[in-house]
Formats: sequence, C-alpha cells, structure tokens
Amino acid sequence: MMDKAYPAKILLIGEYTVTKGSPALAIPFFSLSGKWLFKQGVVDRSLKNFHQYIIALPLQNFIDTSGFEKDIEKGLYFDSKIPSGYGLGSSGALVAAVYDVYGINKKQKPEELKKDLALLESHFHGESSGIDPLVSYLKEPVLLSHERSIKSCKIPSSFPFTFFILDSFRERNTQEWVRLFNEKNVHEDIFPIIVQTLTTLNKIAIDSLLAENYDVFWSTFQKISSLQYDHFREFIPYGHQEIWKKSLLDEKYVLKLCGAGGGGFSLGITKNSNLILNDLSQFAPGWISL
Repeated sequence: MMDKAYPAKILLIGEYTVTKGSPALAIPFFSLSGKWLFKQGVVDRSLKNFHQYIIALPLQNFIDTSGFEKDIEKGLYFDSKIPSGYGLGSSGALVAAVYDVYGINKKQKPEELKKDLALLESHFHGESSGIDPLVSYLKEPVLLSHERSIKSCKIPSSFPFTFFILDSFRERNTQEWVRLFNEKNVHEDIFPIIVQTLTTLNKIAIDSLLAENYDVFWSTFQKISSLQYDHFREFIPYGHQEIWKKSLLDEKYVLKLCGAGGGGFSLGITKNSNLILNDLSQFAPGWISL
C-alpha cells in the first residue's frame, strides 16, 4: 500500500456557497499528488505531532497508532508535490494516506468516511469539512447535494470542453478570504442576494453537467464568471483580473474562482485548448482530466 499516490483535489463548482447549503462538486487532480517514502535516520516532526494529535482524540479507535508510530521512527515521511496555500488539499492528501494505510475499522459509506477524515484533518485547520481527504481517498469525484448528502459520482465521458487551471504564483490563506466573504455577507446589503444568485447558478451548473446538457453548462459557467468578476473581484488572484475581463468579451475561454480565491489557481474551461497555450502561457496552464 506504500506505493499508492494520493491526489490533490479541485473544487469544480461550489466555492463559498457550499457553506450556505449549496451543492458542490469536487474532483481528484492526479497531476499533483503525494506518497509515502522512508528516509533512514530522519524523524518527521510534523508526522510526530500529527500522531500525538490522533492519540489524544476522544474514543479514537480507527487508526493503528502503534504501527504509525513505528513507521515514523523508521523514517516515514509524506513526499508531496501538492503546493500548500493553493487550496488543492495538501493536508487532505496526507490525511487520506494515513487513513488508507493505518486505518482500522474503516467506514464504507461516504458520509461516515467524511466524519473520520474531517476529525483527522482538523489537526491542520482547526475545523475541517472532510471533503478534501474524502476526494483524495476515494480518487473519484464527490458530489455534495443540497440535502447535505454525499456520494461519489462520474463526470460524463461525453464532456466536450477542457477544464484548466492558471497559476497566480502566489500562496493564499484560505481563512483570510473566508473571513472577508463573511464580512461582506454581513455588512453589504446586496451581497446576500448575490450569494443566493450564485447558489442557484452553481446548482444549475452541476445539474446540467451531470445531465450532459452542455450548452446550459457553458452559459451558466459564463454567468458565474461574470458574477464573480463584478462582485468577487478582490477574490480574483493577482494578475488574473485583466485576462478574466478579456475572457468575458471574446468568450474563447471562461474563468471562475478555484476555491477561496486570492491566490493559488483560477479555474477555466475552453472549447479549444490550443488557444490557452497561445494566449495564457505565462500563467503555466495545466489541464484537468475528468
């Protein structure tokens, strides 16, 4: 099991509105991942601290803490290519790896799995939804419905567009941007209405994608992009605002926030990937396999 890779995750649809009960769709991003390795004579202090956290959990009976500790003493470390501060689930991949290798009495249902994984990831974030490690563990898209149920799903193979990411070359602190979102929601009269509109658009986007209604999906993605440019502009990563504006005019590609925004990546779709290579090469575009 030590040779497995645990992928990053990308939130395709649902940033921010998921906290208000909106559906969300997250997928594994296999281009970036982490895996277990050993380096003799070195003890990874971060894993040691994580182990101590797990031991202290009340009623903890789902991790083989003894086996985990022995491997840490042998030089176990998590070799990750997932950048931190990009909203790609770097800690989620680590949690998935711990649960996969050292988990006992593993849960089978996604809802129950998410609870165990969220408890583990809370070591890194104070509070976790469990979605990031769940996607990395299952290695499948995960759909969070408006009824708050969770299930793995498949993206239709007939999907005709290409998803891509653009790098801002800047890390971000997710909590800072979540705090700004909450402040705007409280202090700006129109913002709750904007959030409700975005919630509706996100649901339409997910439903149309899974139903293979791609014309509706493309037009809805454009509406999300326009709304975020008008009302979430400070969330758009540095250096991406001009190309975002350009995309709204020429419609060669469409951009939206990738997670919390503020840094990391922007997420896009296009009907012609060659255009992205030609026009946006300075942002190191990366393709997303569905």
